[in-house]
Amino acid sequence: MADLLDADFWLTENTLHRCLDRLVEHKDDLFKFLVRRWGELFGAKFDVLL
Repeated sequence: MADLLDADFWLTENTLHRCLDRLVEHKDDLFKFLVRRWGELFGAKFDVLL
């Protein structure tokens, strides 16, 4: 993860859980954005995105 973010830190289980706790607040908006972008980028039409 540090390599991807070009940052010097260690990702621990607690850090990951705290990040996920913050993301869950935006779950619906994030899902809508991902569905829209997936369709734009790949011309995908779907009923369910897993």
